[in-house]
Amino acid sequence: SVAQAAEQPGERADDLVVRDLPVLQGSAQRHAAALERLRAEGETWKVAVNEPSNVLLVNGRRDEVERVAERARKLQSQPETPAFAETTHTLKAVYITAGEAAQVLRDLFAVQVASGSVQVAAFERTRSVVFRGSEFDLQRARAALAALDVETSAPKPPKDK
Repeated sequence: SVAQAAEQPGERADDLVVRDLPVLQGSAQRHAAALERLRAEGETWKVAVNEPSNVLLVNGRRDEVERVAERARKLQSQPETPAFAETTHTLKAVYITAGEAAQVLRDLFAVQVASGSVQVAAFERTRSVVFRGSEFDLQRARAALAALDVETSAPKPPKDK
């Protein structure tokens, strides 16, 4: 029996594993972004999204993947807060270009843009920025644009023709 135990190593916390986590409410992409926001310092797990089946694939150390699975379970057990429901809004720029406004928002929300929970697009012809994210993020985006989009007394350099 000792020989059989030696041939069958037990599970260790630092074993590398892959686990699939079905997302029951909302999109897997948003769920992955929420889990990224909850990542503890020093954790090295990775997540991939299978959009057709709305499943997250999490890989990493067994202990980390188990913690991520527990976080995912807790996230799904809570009703979605309206402030974090995803919305799309158009924001107008008056004194700065839409490209400048969009770049500032991309920089401000770099982590969220990288995870896919925030999307920003600029439309120069209409001087507008389309912002997709939570209501909470939208409030931050509006406040940032309000602080930036102000008339300055300094003359702008002439544009080359």
